[in-house]
Amino acid sequence: MLRPDFVAQGSAKSTFRGDIQGLRAVAVVLVILWHAGLSVLPGGYVGVDVFFVISGFLMTGILYREASASRSISLTGFYARRARRLLPASALLIIFVALSTRVFLPSVRWGSIGKDLLASSLFGMNWRLSSQSTDYLASALAPSPLQHFWSLGVEEQFYFIWPVLLLIFTLRARRRRASLTSGGALLLAAVTIPSLLWCIHLSSSNPGSAYFVTTTRLWELAVGGAVAVFASHLRRIPTFLAMVVGWVGLIAAVASGFIYTSHTTFPGYAAMLPVLGTAAVIAVGPAAGAAGPVAVLGLAPFRKLGDWSYSLYLWHWPFVVFATAKWGALTQSQGLAVVALSFLPALLAFYLVEEPARTAKGLLTTGDALKGGAMILLATSTAALVFLVAVPPVLPATAVDASSGAVGAVEKFGAQTLAASPLGDLAGVAVDDPGDFTPQPGQVEGSPACGSGRDNDRLKTCDAGDSLSSVHVVLVGDSHAAQWATALAEVAATRHWRLTLVSKDGCPYASVRLATSWSASCEAWNKNVAAYLTAQRPAVLITSQAEYLVSSTDGPLDAAASAHAMADGLRSNYSTLIAAGTKVLVLRDTPRPGIDMGDCVSGNSRHLKKCALPRNKTMDVGAAQIAAVDGLVGASLIDLNNAICPDDPCAPVIGGVLVYRDSHHMTQTYGLSLAPRLLSAFNAALPAAG
Repeated sequence: MLRPDFVAQGSAKSTFRGDIQGLRAVAVVLVILWHAGLSVLPGGYVGVDVFFVISGFLMTGILYREASASRSISLTGFYARRARRLLPASALLIIFVALSTRVFLPSVRWGSIGKDLLASSLFGMNWRLSSQSTDYLASALAPSPLQHFWSLGVEEQFYFIWPVLLLIFTLRARRRRASLTSGGALLLAAVTIPSLLWCIHLSSSNPGSAYFVTTTRLWELAVGGAVAVFASHLRRIPTFLAMVVGWVGLIAAVASGFIYTSHTTFPGYAAMLPVLGTAAVIAVGPAAGAAGPVAVLGLAPFRKLGDWSYSLYLWHWPFVVFATAKWGALTQSQGLAVVALSFLPALLAFYLVEEPARTAKGLLTTGDALKGGAMILLATSTAALVFLVAVPPVLPATAVDASSGAVGAVEKFGAQTLAASPLGDLAGVAVDDPGDFTPQPGQVEGSPACGSGRDNDRLKTCDAGDSLSSVHVVLVGDSHAAQWATALAEVAATRHWRLTLVSKDGCPYASVRLATSWSASCEAWNKNVAAYLTAQRPAVLITSQAEYLVSSTDGPLDAAASAHAMADGLRSNYSTLIAAGTKVLVLRDTPRPGIDMGDCVSGNSRHLKKCALPRNKTMDVGAAQIAAVDGLVGASLIDLNNAICPDDPCAPVIGGVLVYRDSHHMTQTYGLSLAPRLLSAFNAALPAAG
């Protein structure tokens, strides 16, 4: 049933919009069902974009009406309203997450989540996620229970500046007796156009960062603002045309949730479909009347879900994260059950905290609301700092005697406990309780602190083995090459090589342009490496790498085309070295478990089978490497993956050693246990080298 006052929506007497309240419901349902894992809704993340447009329309509308009536804007009044609306509910959720983290999540994650608590309490979570280059749509790392606060950060950062800009233009218009509409339109264009162009560019070059940063999302809020500024003009659209535009807009916004996937370059051009679709629904709602989308969106269930949307958005995601940490990856039905369960605390928070805070007598005045907001921010940020301080320190990594290849008093460890032909060896079978193992989560060692960072093209080298040897061997590549450093140091010592490690995070040694924000740095680093190798003329080059998307002059390539381009880029570099007399050994990329193994093992210490992954999902790696070496005389592929995943499913612990430190890197200890196999492979490939 429609609200009786719909016919007057947007009029001077009522600004209530049943269709907008229903759009809120659509937005939150899209997000919740996507997070629940509903397979038919792989693009449910567009619900956030719907929220952005709605927010831009409502907040700009409030400011624009105030400016039109009084030729000024009360900044303190605006921020006081925002404080009443957002802070009590978000503070409650942050406190809940802090307490629940101690109960449901392993201690190895507490330090990171403590930083998330602080970032979220200050509405800066989006920049924290951007700095981590997290891919929200396809990340294999364990997500934060506060990851969804990124969107709140975007909105509040926008509203920190937007009212100030509108006030400046309002005051100028008052002095010049100019139209607010034209000034507002120019201001919105100045925000929308650069932000949209930057969004399209960054989504292609660095999609992980583009998803979170405020600068790529400003245009979405500004589009909603533009609808608010031109609202009086939009009411004049003919009813039939408005009806058609409204329904097409709603279909476009909802359909994007069904047709987009985790592989869609987003936000980029793709975000225009849900953004413009939502804007169309809002823009023509008053003109379309009861024949428009409000016929559905204005129904009582949609309006009620719209009322609850903020609380539902806040509470559903932590429940998904904590349930996943407790029981492992959720099935679709389990995901739906978990988000359904989250409705209970969400509704309690709505009726006991969110609504009372909006009407509390002590917060009705601007001054009291601002003071209350400041106190809430101070309290939540202080609580986050206390949480961080209270986190126990990470213990030092277990000592490994690289010269003897032993861990503690154990003679054989890790892959050394497997047969010479490891595939199917029972010693590699996944078990729930493997007994004591090393390193423990929270103690895992990273790659040697020797390589260059993503944005640093300066060459940095580290040496191991026999410094006086005439046989110079160079290990080159990204962090997937560097993960072999400890094992190769053992081999170098045995074969009396002089080993040099040259690595750079996120950068393979290949003549390609990566589809990343650091591609220029990677290309410069590759040139520096080529110059170094030309000068050094090593006897052997050992290399490995992860898989990357490659960019052409027309933009990023898909996975299959990227693999072909990468193979060509690798083969080009290998051929140059072989022609100069260097033997090339390519270590096939290691299996990718796809989950944060340290986190999983820590949370399932006596049920490690939950962390074992199907072999067919982890072994599909190294296609470009295999193609690059195929038929190339002077280059050899070394594949030890059967010793990393000898059985199905792949075990997280083998021979008393944790195999992976995260979602795609081996622990240095397990890599060291592969040293004898590396030595045998090198002896076969390099019978005359040293």
